[in-house]
Amino acid sequence: MKKLIIIFIGIIFCSGCSKLAHLDEMLRLKKIGDGVEDADAYVEKADRRFAELVQLYKEGKLVQYSTTTEQIFKKFGQPIQVKTVQHDEGEAERWLYRKAVEYFNTDKIYLYFNAKGKMIDVEYEPAPAKQESSE
Repeated sequence: MKKLIIIFIGIIFCSGCSKLAHLDEMLRLKKIGDGVEDADAYVEKADRRFAELVQLYKEGKLVQYSTTTEQIFKKFGQPIQVKTVQHDEGEAERWLYRKAVEYFNTDKIYLYFNAKGKMIDVEYEPAPAKQESSE
């Protein structure tokens, strides 16, 4: 019986040391888990903002709603892509908005701004139609 108690105490002592030895790794995993939750919240917020942007476009209210880069950025967040392109009025800055993690099968909105940061055009590109398999 005495040997059994000594073995039991030894097991408990060793398992406690094991936890302490891997404490850094366990804390690192917890931090990664917290980061995933933050990323999920960011994606949800970005997708809600994009849905609102699409709705305003479809209602014809987008041009009336915000006309400068500052107003758009404040309301809808950072665009997925910013690119300088040639447009009707010359060189323009084109902002792309789409769902945060969907690259191909999503609606897209392109906002064009002149050199003064004023919105000069909007383009809406609906998501491609899903093709059904012929099996």
